[in-house]
Amino acid sequence: MDVRKISPISNLQRNCNGIYAHQNELSNYLAVNRNKYDVICLQEKFLKPEKSFSLPGYNVVRRNRIKNGGLLTSIKDTINYTEIRSPNSIERQILNIKSLSSYLRIVNIYLPPNKPVNKMELNSLFERCTLITGDINAKSKLWGSPCTNERGLMIEDLIDMNNASVINTGQPTYQHYDGSRSHLDVSNVDSVELLGCKIKLGCAK
Repeated sequence: MDVRKISPISNLQRNCNGIYAHQNELSNYLAVNRNKYDVICLQEKFLKPEKSFSLPGYNVVRRNRIKNGGLLTSIKDTINYTEIRSPNSIERQILNIKSLSSYLRIVNIYLPPNKPVNKMELNSLFERCTLITGDINAKSKLWGSPCTNERGLMIEDLIDMNNASVINTGQPTYQHYDGSRSHLDVSNVDSVELLGCKIKLGCAK
C-alpha cells in the first residue's frame, strides 16, 4: 500500500447557526486560540450572497444557499488549496489542501435533519486522504450518542465500507436551547495515515 505522510493539520468544525448572530463569539474564540486552526469548517452560516464576510489571516470559501443554510470554509492564507466543484445534491464543499509531497482532501458537509440522503452520492465523498467533517444530523453510539437512528446506521455502514475511522472524542457537539446536548456533528478520515490530524469539534449553541 502506498502510504504518504500527511503533515498534521488542525481543523475546527462548527454549526454556527447564523454566522453574523455569533460572529463576536467566533471572533473571541479565535482570538483566544490564535493561530491554532489551519482550517475552519462552518455549517448553516445563514449568510446571503450579497453579504461579505472575512476572517483575518484566512481565505474564505463560501457555498451559498438561497434560503438560510450554506457552508463556509476558511483556510489559513499561508496554505495552498484548490476548491473542487462537482455536481452533487448533497450540500458540501471539497477543498484540496496542498503540501510539498502530498495533499489532504477536506469535505465540509451539512445534511438537513428531514431531507432524504442519497447513500451512493454520500459514498462518493469517501476518497483516499480525505477528512469528512460537518453537521450530518445522525445519531450513533459510534460517535458518542446514547442511541442510533436510521441515518446513523447508514453512516456507520459507509464508514465500514470505506475502512474509515471516526475521530470524534465522544463529547456532545450540539447544545439545544433547553440546555440538553446531542451528538450530531461527525468527523471521519479514510485511513490510518490521516489519524495524525488534530481535529477540534465545535458545539453550536
